[in-house]
Amino acid sequence: MSEKRPTRAGAIAGTILLAAISVVLGLLLCEIGYRAFVYAQQPERFEDRTELPDSISVYDRSLWHFDERHGYIYPPGVEVGVTTVEDGVVASCGVISYINAQGNVGPPMDLHADPDFTIAVFGDSWTAAYDRGKTWPHLLQERLEERTGRSFNVYNFGRDGTGLIHMMRQAEEQLPKLKPDLAIIAFITDDIDRQMFWRTEAQIDGELRALTTLDPKPVPDPARSSDTVVVVADASHDWCTRTMGKRDETVEKIERVYRQRKANAASGQVTASLTTLAHSYIWNQVVEGDPLAFARPRFRASQNPRISAWGFEELEGFPETVAAVLASGVPVRLVHLAIYPEILEGREYLISAQQQRLLDSLHAMFGQEAAMTLPHADPPDDLMSINKSETDFHPSLRGMEFYGDAVADILIDEGLVPTRENPAPTALPGGG
Repeated sequence: MSEKRPTRAGAIAGTILLAAISVVLGLLLCEIGYRAFVYAQQPERFEDRTELPDSISVYDRSLWHFDERHGYIYPPGVEVGVTTVEDGVVASCGVISYINAQGNVGPPMDLHADPDFTIAVFGDSWTAAYDRGKTWPHLLQERLEERTGRSFNVYNFGRDGTGLIHMMRQAEEQLPKLKPDLAIIAFITDDIDRQMFWRTEAQIDGELRALTTLDPKPVPDPARSSDTVVVVADASHDWCTRTMGKRDETVEKIERVYRQRKANAASGQVTASLTTLAHSYIWNQVVEGDPLAFARPRFRASQNPRISAWGFEELEGFPETVAAVLASGVPVRLVHLAIYPEILEGREYLISAQQQRLLDSLHAMFGQEAAMTLPHADPPDDLMSINKSETDFHPSLRGMEFYGDAVADILIDEGLVPTRENPAPTALPGGG
């Protein structure tokens, strides 16, 4: 039996394959050699010199899920483990478990099967702020019932970080479905010029991240995004409780990821990597003139991006959204929440010229000026007590009581809710 000889075509194919493998190996060796050369020339570019803060907090997953229309949602009933590392060891463990089955903050606010009056509140993190089972809309419900003798269900659609664009989109969707007797758009001055943004939980380069982005994409470009919080999936609540007061490889990972994700974000500094598979040093040198072009300092998306318009009528889709809110058949009241620096100065608004123009255009669209906090509530003597901390002006439980009292006073004084003396509330735009 004769031995089968390779054909000429097979021999040529084998030669080409061998040559291709040789070229690939040659390029790989060149890349490795060039990386070693660059490292020897610029070792400081590979050193993460960021100092860690005294306290680091990380989540084990994202509290926010992408939503194309609304920017994000809170998944109903979601629970998120929170770990705090101090001085290199696990210092505390917690669980965010205050998102209810309605996808809103706090216990469900449908205490009454047949309430006398229902209110939907749309707002930002001031409205979503949660402490010991309460938000200020919860306290508004309690105050209204105490003062009017009527039963109320107050629904809290507060979403942290959001501005008026988000609030209007949320109201546009919820009002026709819920059909409350009244809607409140509760905003702080800083909300007025906030741009639309999106939040998402996404796998980026094999790591779970919670991102705020300028683009409506579930998996956005990291260069156009910022980390909403630092996420380390290994830092589960179960792991945290087992590692209390200790240090292990997960704590080391938390510190490493924190440096990469959070600490470096402030300066835009990016630490170069010798082992990256996403970039070629040789290619960057040829095309960009810098082998470490991928590690140049860059400005990422802000957590609270700003609009440039000087009137809401200039924003694409916004007038149509407001028109839909007003056409829902639900009366709408704009309410401004003055915050600590404004209250301290005795001024309802500390506002820029652009924000004032935007606010004026919003008033024109709704045919009303926003109700103000200061004429309707007396701040406590210890004004700092309304804040979460000396550096965080989000409301404490005392602050929530302050806002609940103020908004209850507004609604009762303006005749917008039924009372013993006034069973028929005043009509507002949207209610006919």
